[in-house]
Amino acid sequence: MLQHHRPSLPVVKLTIKDEEMAEVIRASMSEGSRRGTPKIVTFFKGPGLKSLGFSIVGGRDSPKGNMGIFVKTVFPSGQAADDGTLQAGDEIIEINGTSVQGMSHAETIALFKNVREGAIVLKVLRRKLQKAKSMGA
Repeated sequence: MLQHHRPSLPVVKLTIKDEEMAEVIRASMSEGSRRGTPKIVTFFKGPGLKSLGFSIVGGRDSPKGNMGIFVKTVFPSGQAADDGTLQAGDEIIEINGTSVQGMSHAETIALFKNVREGAIVLKVLRRKLQKAKSMGA
């Protein structure tokens, strides 16, 4: 049996800090949050292609309560890192034209998995967050 050997590469995660993710979540749930302009990001799935290269958090079943679907981590070895458009903290609002608003985390993952080969077109929002003022002296 022919086996393919891939050289092992160090795995480095580019992760948004927990405090920053909490701020993104709070902003997404705040009526006063300023939404950015939606961006379209396209990736492709299929034999011989790199993984999409990101993880998500959120959904109506989130331990933090009903919330949107957010990019948690962008992995350096995937398409998202190569493209550079998707960032940790971005909110995914559509996958291939299907709104993810009100979906559970598992339902959203299923949308990604249902595409075995072809385009994955995401509509994403990047929040314009205002930095909290430091209370240091």
